Amino acid sequence: MKTQTPPLKPLVLSLLLATAPAVFAQAAPESAGPGVHVENADKIKGVGKVVLASCSVYVLQEFDAGSTSQGGSTRGSIAMSSANLKVVGLDPQRLQAMTEQLCAQAVQSVRARGLTVVELPAEGGGPAVEAWRSAGEVAPLAFDAAGGKGSIYSARGLPLLHVSEMGWLHRSSGGLFGGPKVDDDYVSLGGKMGAGFQMTKLQPLIKDLAQAQQAPLLHVRLVLAPGSVTASKGGFFASSSETKSTSALMLPAFTNRLLLTTAEGAVARVSLDKPLVADQGIGELADVTSSAETAGNIALAAFSILSAASGHGRAVINNSRKQELRADPDQFETVAKAQAGAALDALAGKLAAP
Repeated sequence: MKTQTPPLKPLVLSLLLATAPAVFAQAAPESAGPGVHVENADKIKGVGKVVLASCSVYVLQEFDAGSTSQGGSTRGSIAMSSANLKVVGLDPQRLQAMTEQLCAQAVQSVRARGLTVVELPAEGGGPAVEAWRSAGEVAPLAFDAAGGKGSIYSARGLPLLHVSEMGWLHRSSGGLFGGPKVDDDYVSLGGKMGAGFQMTKLQPLIKDLAQAQQAPLLHVRLVLAPGSVTASKGGFFASSSETKSTSALMLPAFTNRLLLTTAEGAVARVSLDKPLVADQGIGELADVTSSAETAGNIALAAFSILSAASGHGRAVINNSRKQELRADPDQFETVAKAQAGAALDALAGKLAAP
């Protein structure tokens, strides 16, 4: 009598179904954190102790964007669009308190990676500390740059250093020939032009403080952009012109970073490689374009169309609008702390293991 062998296909299928959860669990990758870019990694390796020398938080509060399109013709109509977005509802005192918390988070993130972080005293501390403390701007400091307008807050007892990243350390975008330089969109053109003068003043103070503390100096910079306005590319060959506004919080690349400076003048930087954008918004977008501005847009279009029809000039279609992002302070703080915390953990990880 022959012994019947169970069908092979059902047996294999049963084994696969039984083991699939374990297989997929092992194969599933861990959730990746924010991408980080390291410059001058050799200056970071082996560092076990740093001194927190500055910690600044930039909060954007106004954005502008616009574009113009001509459809590839010198006779057709010209379309122009522009948008202004203002963030309202954020209280300066709460932003200062949040800055203190984020700077404390930065220290905690670096310490969690095994590095010793020395915090300077709020008062006194010796000649080098007192000279360093007097080197900064008065906080909060208003700024107006290509990336928007806003205010800069600093941890109490530390100087507010508003210096272009290119003043600390130049960076190119990469590629075959290095690519264009990466720019700092949160420092004005005048500030960028004066970066060399700023660094000339800061270098002796950095050297004295690093020598007095016998450790490299750590500088923390966070840039928080609650909302944004972007415009289509535009140009002579563009067929349309439009703008888009969002209420999501973004931490831009490059300018969110940890910077290390030494008494010998060496500089190393660990920065976000790509923008970190929150999934949830922080408030309501409202159109506050005045009726007078709308009427002006309509009158311009009507007049230019009539002129073009009579052979004089070209029709101009202008769409300008003003918006408010009415931020919920509690929601903003919740999202900002979560996003900044994720960024700081990733940056601290690379600082400890470049």
